[in-house]
Amino acid sequence: MKEIEVKMWHDYYEKNKKRIAIAQLTSQLEKEKNQIIYKENIEAYEKWIEKIAQVVRNLSLPNNSISYSAVIGRIIKEGWLSKTLNFEKENIGRNLDIIGYCGIDVINGYGCCRHTEDIYTRIASELNIHYSNFSCYSSSIPVSIEEGLKNNTNHIINLFQYEGSWYGYDTLNQVFYVSQDIFRLKSYVREQETNPKLLFMKTDYDMVYNNKTLEEEDKKIDMLWIDSTKVHISKKELQEILKETHNKYNKNIHILSELIAYTFYYSEKIIPKHLEKK
Repeated sequence: MKEIEVKMWHDYYEKNKKRIAIAQLTSQLEKEKNQIIYKENIEAYEKWIEKIAQVVRNLSLPNNSISYSAVIGRIIKEGWLSKTLNFEKENIGRNLDIIGYCGIDVINGYGCCRHTEDIYTRIASELNIHYSNFSCYSSSIPVSIEEGLKNNTNHIINLFQYEGSWYGYDTLNQVFYVSQDIFRLKSYVREQETNPKLLFMKTDYDMVYNNKTLEEEDKKIDMLWIDSTKVHISKKELQEILKETHNKYNKNIHILSELIAYTFYYSEKIIPKHLEKK
């Protein structure tokens, strides 16, 4: 079954490789241009990320990527990374969407999955988490490989490793996922009241915006296939980690005053008033 589905993915790629290559080049040129135009803004963004990572480490269980993930999702949702002290889910309109640095929009108080995925990825790098991402087609019903390949990417989540196994974390919606099979992740533990989703891997987004090659995407597919055969921690164990994490978070909520100070300090450096979208 694996070989058949991989072949279908390769056939899809062959039919679309010219489109993907053009989009890849356009994205890379835009990213390089942004690195020049927004050089000082990006530098401030990266320094802000370093400060956030320090606070996340202090609010989480030691060296625990599940705990780190839950804290990152919570501080975004509660608005601690926004100068408005509020975060709204928004896909279009006010977002700057600086390619390569989409997480910058979070500081303005709004964003969608691509913005929270970017900011998680950068914080994870500072925390030395083994991480990746998972661009996908999100559906409330099972999706065949034909449907999955045909439908457009409509979501992106983060991936992280815990005790040698991979887990998905929807940073925007605070949902944990595990591998179901070669291309699919299934909802595992939800921290918010959301409908359970099945996620079908769409490699186009990763190839276009992160300049990944076919070989790199094949390795990720193989990684998730192997992971789907592993035993993950139970839902109960995961929920216990979350409970312990939120207890520590609540007892140390005074630490968030540091985060507010950092956010206010860097907000003007990251998004000056003339760049703000009303």
